[in-house]
Amino acid sequence: MKSGLKRRLQTGAALICSLAMAFSVLPVSAEESTQSLESKTSDLAGQLAGINQELVAISDQISTTEMQVEITNGEIQRTKDSLADAQAKEAQQYNDMKTRIKYMYETGSASLLEMLFSAEDMTDFLNKADFIQNISDYDRKMLKELQDLRQDIDQKEKNLKKQKEELDAMKQEMTSKQSELNSRISSTSGQLSASSQALAKAKAAEEAAKKALETTTDSYHAAGTEELASNHSSDKNSGKNQSSSDQKQESSSQKPEDHKKPSGGGSSGSTNNSNNNNTGNSGTQKPGTGGSTTQKPAAPAETTDLVLFAAILECEAGSSGYDGLLAVATVIMNRVESPRYPNTLKGVIYQSGQFSPTWNGSLNRVLERGPSSLCYQVARDALNGKRLSSVSGCYQFRAAYTGHIGTVVGGNVFF
Repeated sequence: MKSGLKRRLQTGAALICSLAMAFSVLPVSAEESTQSLESKTSDLAGQLAGINQELVAISDQISTTEMQVEITNGEIQRTKDSLADAQAKEAQQYNDMKTRIKYMYETGSASLLEMLFSAEDMTDFLNKADFIQNISDYDRKMLKELQDLRQDIDQKEKNLKKQKEELDAMKQEMTSKQSELNSRISSTSGQLSASSQALAKAKAAEEAAKKALETTTDSYHAAGTEELASNHSSDKNSGKNQSSSDQKQESSSQKPEDHKKPSGGGSSGSTNNSNNNNTGNSGTQKPGTGGSTTQKPAAPAETTDLVLFAAILECEAGSSGYDGLLAVATVIMNRVESPRYPNTLKGVIYQSGQFSPTWNGSLNRVLERGPSSLCYQVARDALNGKRLSSVSGCYQFRAAYTGHIGTVVGGNVFF
């Protein structure tokens, strides 16, 4: 059962490593893609706003031009009416003058002479002479004024027609520009919609990748905790059984007289019950000849634990500085002191599925070349009881990029 769980944990660890590697690349590319799409979307929105402003301005100009065209058309119509009136008056005045000239021609100059000579006195004569001259001057003046008026109205009509042609050309140009702006609005709106959809998909993919990594990591740690509880229970039962067996074996191997008389060289059999919890290699008493006991030698606790501790710290937080290293050391020591985890430093570090450097070879490489002096210093401080207060209640940590909620120290998040 343990081997199957171990295989599952190793498989889960490999999956997490793969996801972590993929995710370490994905956020960069996804972030770049998201930033690019956000910039493109913002630019398109700005372009669309600018085109809309141009369209509004062109529409206003078209409305103004159309109003001017209407006004000009009205003036042209009024000018035509005025020209028609002037032409009619000119024609009437011309006809009146022709009638008088015809009358004078038909009656001859005798009638004018009769009018002059019929005057009662010189004053009346002069008045009648002035009257005849005034009629002639009036006809010429009126005819001249009517001709000038007709020419002015005719010139005004030509100017208004020219102005109307210019306004029509301006309107046509602005209408063409309006159509062009509408086409640009349609095209830019389509691009903006596509860019917005792509941006939403990129953000969704990035969020899904983060959640997938977090879910897989949670499952992996849950499986590791399950095996931890199983191993701890098995270790306790095994220890009890071994202790009971040793006691029975010791009792059966010794006789009452052995306590009274020395055997062989005369030295009494001694029992060494020392237990080194730091290395996890406790001395086991075995019965021997002559009542003497032997103990399996343990590795020097100070040196072995210190080197191993410093090496795992360098693997997990080698570039995080003193606080980052001490934070990892605090979590490890919290586990050593907790009944939920193995009670030795080596047991915690080599617990199945917990620290990837123990199975990916990086811990062995650090042990071969030796940890850094800073890692030695932090390991020594932690073994002497120093802890990082901000993570004093934490038992787990992950890479900070996973986005897990907790206390971030160095490149890891602790919880």
